[in-house]
Amino acid sequence: ANEDQDELFDLIMTGNYDFPSPYWDDVSSSAKNVISTMLEVNPELRLSATQVLEHRWIAVDTSFVADSRLNGSHGLNTFRRESRPAHNSTGIKVMTTSALDRASRLFRGRGSQTAHGKGRDI
Repeated sequence: ANEDQDELFDLIMTGNYDFPSPYWDDVSSSAKNVISTMLEVNPELRLSATQVLEHRWIAVDTSFVADSRLNGSHGLNTFRRESRPAHNSTGIKVMTTSALDRASRLFRGRGSQTAHGKGRDI
């Protein structure tokens, strides 16, 4: 089980993932796009939380509402509309920083690995 977890972490750290059938068959390409950009290994290419909220799938595309598995996103869209920008921005920054801090601690100590095979340490 520990080897499976190590392999999973290696895949996450290199951005090596896909959207396997049949689990992702009913998920729109727009939703897959926002997920891919949120999982981008290179922080310079990764969308910020604000950019995610502005992504077409969150801001415009309502096709996800019919998919009960993704109704949490509908709640996020509602929250965005009803929240004040100052509170929303601050909360997103705190949540993002906290999540990144936890992820950093989790992956710390996994040795010197490279991102996208470019020889950069993660």
